[in-house]
Amino acid sequence: NVLEWWWNLRCLFLCLEAGGADLAASPVPAEVAIAYDHAGERLARWAGVIDGAGFPEGSELGELCAASNTAAAGMAVARQLVAAGIEFDVVDVTRSPLEGYRLVIVPEVAVMSRATQERLASTPTARRAGQLPTHDEVGEPGALLDLDLVEPSDLSAFAGTCDTSVRTGPLGRCYVTAVNRSRDIA
Repeated sequence: NVLEWWWNLRCLFLCLEAGGADLAASPVPAEVAIAYDHAGERLARWAGVIDGAGFPEGSELGELCAASNTAAAGMAVARQLVAAGIEFDVVDVTRSPLEGYRLVIVPEVAVMSRATQERLASTPTARRAGQLPTHDEVGEPGALLDLDLVEPSDLSAFAGTCDTSVRTGPLGRCYVTAVNRSRDIA
C-alpha cells in the first residue's frame, strides 16, 4: 500500500527534522564504510541503466557504462552487510574522511574517478568487494588500485552490530535508529 510507505517515510523525515543540526553533527559509530564515487553512476545513467538515454544493444561503451552503476554495486554490498548485521556508512570518497573506519569496502564497478582511486589507494583499510575498476572517469584504461578482496574473516569482527544504532549529538540528545529487516511494514 502506497499510503503505508508514505507514512513510514514521513515519520522518518519528521524525526530527522526534529533532530536538525544536532543530529547531523552527531558522531556515527560505524566502523565499516562503503566507498561511493559519482563517476560510475553518471556513466550508468548515460548507458540507460538508470533512467536516461542509453546506448544501442551490444555497444562496448554502453556495456562499460552499465558495469559502472555505483548505486547498484553499493546496494549489493549494503544488502550483504545488513544481512550479516553489520553497521556501515556510505561515504562519498571525494568529500568525506575515511580515517577512523576499520574497513572501507570498494564496490565492484568498471569505472571510478582517478581522484577516488588515488584516495582509496592510500587508505590502508580499503578492500574490494569484487573486480577492481578498469577505467577512470574520462575512459582512460588502467586501474590505480591494488586492493585485497574482502574476506568473510574481515567481516566477522563487525557482525551483529546493525539492528540498533545509538548516536549522541553535541547538545547531548540521544538518537536511536532501529532497522526493521523484515519485508513487513511496521
